[in-house]
Amino acid sequence: MVSRRALAARVKRLEELGNGLVKEIQLWERMLWQGKELPISSVELHLYLGAIRRAAAAISGARMATEKALRRTRRP
Repeated sequence: MVSRRALAARVKRLEELGNGLVKEIQLWERMLWQGKELPISSVELHLYLGAIRRAAAAISGARMATEKALRRTRRP
C-alpha cells in the first residue's frame, strides 16, 4: 500500500509537470502570436504542440486519478 504522503507527493509532482507543459505551450503560442521567427518549421511546431497537449491531458488524468486515490485513503 502506498502511503498518504507518497500519494500527496505524486499529486504535487504531476501538478508541477502539467504546469510545465502548459507553460511550454504558452511560450510557443506567444511566439506565434507575436510573429517571431521560429527555430523550427511550422509543421514541426504543430506536431510538437499536439504531442505536448496530449501529454498535458494524460498528466491531468493521472493527477485526477491520484487525487481520487488520495481522497479515498482519508476514509476509514
